[in-house]
This record gives sequence, structure tokens and C-alpha cells, in this order.
Amino acid sequence: MIVVISRLKNSADIIETWVRANATVADKFVVVDNGSTDGTIGILKLLKAEGFDIEILEGDPTELLTYQMNHLLEYVKYKYDPDWILPLDDDEIIASDTVQDIREHLSSLPAFREYRIRWRVYTLRGNENIMEPCAAKRLGYCFINNQKDFPVVIISRDVARSGIRLSAGNHALINYDYQRKQEYISNLPIVYLDELYIAHYPLRSKEQVISKFLTGWSNYLVHPLDDKMKENSYWRKIYEDFKRNRDCVNNEYLHQIIGLYRQKIYVDNVDEIVWKPVNLRDDAFVMKYSSSDVDWFYNYMCNTEEIARKLAQENRRKGEPAFNYDFRMED
Repeated sequence: MIVVISRLKNSADIIETWVRANATVADKFVVVDNGSTDGTIGILKLLKAEGFDIEILEGDPTELLTYQMNHLLEYVKYKYDPDWILPLDDDEIIASDTVQDIREHLSSLPAFREYRIRWRVYTLRGNENIMEPCAAKRLGYCFINNQKDFPVVIISRDVARSGIRLSAGNHALINYDYQRKQEYISNLPIVYLDELYIAHYPLRSKEQVISKFLTGWSNYLVHPLDDKMKENSYWRKIYEDFKRNRDCVNNEYLHQIIGLYRQKIYVDNVDEIVWKPVNLRDDAFVMKYSSSDVDWFYNYMCNTEEIARKLAQENRRKGEPAFNYDFRMED
């Protein structure tokens, strides 16, 4: 059995393609939803009714990604004991230009290795066919320099059983010393599976970019992270830009965002991209339940309410008295 684990939030524009494409490799999906408000869960339920094996768990949007992914890793390891666990974000698809059967290829790999697959990041150019609802068909241009950076790890049964943990972003495997409460890098041999790649679609449309960074920065602020990290975050810059000028997000600005995103993965030449669409079977591109429409304002408002509710719960836990004013008394 091969199981994909992921955390989700407002992925309605890509989640159907994500399931159909990764189902060419995986048998099961176990996902944590962090309060999606855009129809993501409805689409997953329709796909489940269609026959895809999808288990949906309820998450906390204020919890750190790394905690959630490691909780999922432990949950899947003990409940299903699969041959492989694939930790994929909701905008990542495992693919290959040369390997015909990725499942069979994985089964042939030697045991006790840290297997890594490099990103192939697909990008907006401003001339996409906006009538095409499938992001994997709409976006065919990708960066050509970033494939040496930020891989995604996949975990075999033997490695999962050893008690390994995921690093932030699922980019590496780590061990944890529970007595010292310290993490340290795994000593497993690292093997890059260059015959495979992870097709990554982080920026898919103007509206999706706005929704991503408005909700993302708000959730980022909730975490007890280092202030210097917050100050230097490109999430903060984009949020602040939009806060000051809601008309700033045009094709030129999207290109700047792409530049910031590439700086995140240590690549200097922003413009060096090539046409290389993801290599998938035709049935992976079927779109029965989704569209590319994203309502960023609705998503942001709902996300703000959710954070406020979490804060209220925390205040009640600390003993703050409930606010019980009866608003029905007002004229």
C-alpha cells in the first residue's frame, strides 16, 4: 500500500487534479483539513463517493505544519503500516518523464535510505488560458534551475518503523532525542530519485495568490516563531503590499512574487523558465467538480473568524469570564 499524507486549506481550484494525478501512484489519501471554506471538503467527498480512498481528519489552522505532518506520519504508520508514505502538499504531484510505472519503481528501491525527489516548480507567466480549469494543464512553464533545491522526502515502511520524523516542509528526515528534546539530522544514506519529480503549483491565478498570502500571513503570525523570521518573511511583504494597495496584484506584480518565491529556493535568475508540462495520464486532468475560481475575500474573512474563535477558546481556558451581552436587546 502507498499512502499520501497532507494538510489542506482552501485548495478547491487544484484538489481534484491533486487526487486524480497522485492516485496513479497512491492507494489512499489521509488528509488534515484546516478549516477550508472554498468547497475543498465537498470536492473530496465527491471524489470519495466516486471510489477514491480518502480519509479526512479535522485540523487546527493555528497548529504548525511540521506538527501536523508528523502526527499524520505516526497515525498512518500505526494504522496502515504502508509500504510507502508520501508527504505531499496539496499543490504537489509526483510524476516522471521516463518512468512508466512509479509504483513498481518504488517497490524496487533498496531499504533504509532517505529518498528525496526534487521539485519542478510551475509558474504563472500572465498569458495562461484562464478558461482552462485544470491548473496542471493551464500551467506548463516551469523553472529550470530550482530542481537542485528543496526536495520532498518519501518514506518507506522500514524507515517509518524506525521512528523517523519529518523536517519543516517535508524536505528532509530527522531524528528526535526525547530526553534532550533535540532534533538532529538522520544518518540514513541520502538518495535523490532524479528519474522522478514533484510537480509543484504554488501560484496558480491572481485570486489564488491573494487568498494564499492573506490567509497564510495571518496564520503565520499566530505561531510563536522568531521575530526576525517574521520580519524578513516574503509572506509579510506581500501581505503589506496588498494591505496598502489592493490594486497592486497585476501581472507585473505576480512576476515579482515569482521572483520572491524563487529567492526562497536560492535561485537568482527569475526569468529562466521552460515549457515542460507535467507528464500524466489523461484521466489525471479530468475536472468534474472543480473550477479555477477563487473567492479570496470570503476565504480571508472566514480565516480571520477562525483565528478569533481559537483565541477565544484559549482565553476561556485561561479562565477569562465569558462575554454574555445579549445583542437582541439593541434596537
